[in-house]
Amino acid sequence: MSENTNDGDLTGLKNKVNELHALLKQEKARAEKAERDKEEAAEAATNANATELERMQKRAEKAERDLKAASERADASGKSLRDYKRDAAISTAIAAANVDSQHVAILTKALRGDVEFDDAGEPTIQGKPIDAYAKSFFAKEGASYVRASDNNGGGASGSDGSKARSWVKPPESPEELHNWMRFSVSNRDEAVALSKSWGRVDLSPL
Repeated sequence: MSENTNDGDLTGLKNKVNELHALLKQEKARAEKAERDKEEAAEAATNANATELERMQKRAEKAERDLKAASERADASGKSLRDYKRDAAISTAIAAANVDSQHVAILTKALRGDVEFDDAGEPTIQGKPIDAYAKSFFAKEGASYVRASDNNGGGASGSDGSKARSWVKPPESPEELHNWMRFSVSNRDEAVALSKSWGRVDLSPL
């Protein structure tokens, strides 16, 4: 994962989290239905004659298999959901901290290893939400991993990027994207022209 993780990447992760939330809810509903079918089949079997009893037993066995399969799918969906929430939180925290590209991969791996999930299934590190832990970490012992601020936003001059003479390349880092947004507010026509020349309509101001 590089420092070029952009809003589209994070949006994709968030959309996947929402998709997995819906899938997990669906699988839980299937598991609950399979459990009800199993109970109903067992109850019907106790009131059946010999011929009917065999049929009811088969129905109960099928309900048992359906319950097991639904539970396994729900467990798998739950794990995928937790993994995506973890990765989205770590990606967001690393991007916000402006971590140097050469350290992104190793920090991502290290942070993943420290993640635990609370009772609600939310990722935490040392009992704190990942963003809160990351702010503290990168402000202290992890400060050496953070890029020095150049405040020039891909060829821009001026600390806020709004007085840029020209942009020679599309913004990529979180800081450059921030400067670009401020630049595009004050220089809308130039921002539209530049975004078209780069083939980056996503950067064009609305």
